[in-house]
Amino acid sequence: HTHTPQTHHTHTSSRQVPHARIGLSIEPLQEVVQQTPVTAAAALTVADITTFPQRVCENFLNYIASFGTPISEMVLHPGETFVPLSTVNKWYETICRRLQQDPLFWRK
Repeated sequence: HTHTPQTHHTHTSSRQVPHARIGLSIEPLQEVVQQTPVTAAAALTVADITTFPQRVCENFLNYIASFGTPISEMVLHPGETFVPLSTVNKWYETICRRLQQDPLFWRK
């Protein structure tokens, strides 16, 4: 139940000091949701939610691929680790599949 704040004035000297009464309302969630304006973030679609992580993964894959060198031309340096591009590509495919199954998995 909604309570309207009531203002009472107390006369102290020649000044009026306002007092406000604040109430608490317990409402069913559905009523509150209907009263709350929809924000831009709440209006996002599943496609919008999956686009960001997918674009990040695509960007990462393209970045890594830009360093691609045939094995015959590779110069190995001590302390560096070699990760085959096929492994990164499998990771990307896994991320895409998981996004299709659960668009919010990356937030967990």
